[in-house]
Amino acid sequence: MKRPALIPEEVDTSHLTDDQRRDRDAVIRTGRLGFGDRWQSPFCAALSRAAGRRYDPQQLNHWLAGTRPVPDAVAPALRVMGPQLASELERRAAELRELWKPDE
Repeated sequence: MKRPALIPEEVDTSHLTDDQRRDRDAVIRTGRLGFGDRWQSPFCAALSRAAGRRYDPQQLNHWLAGTRPVPDAVAPALRVMGPQLASELERRAAELRELWKPDE
């Protein structure tokens, strides 16, 4: 039987502190904005590189499900990842604009 997709917004996070919910939201938003709909595996790979230690999708699933809070050590890695992802997206957007610019 196929397991239903986790919808992070529908998870009960009432047991998490405000800071833990904020960190969880930052992970979700960074992942979705940086990597699109199928963000979890590439997000874990990028987070692992930025943090200098391995994070796997199972750990991420615990954070998304709210069964474990996002570790404090993740925040500094996200601060590194965020601007890097933004720069990469800007570079790709510029490349697309150049590819599809109107003929003059």
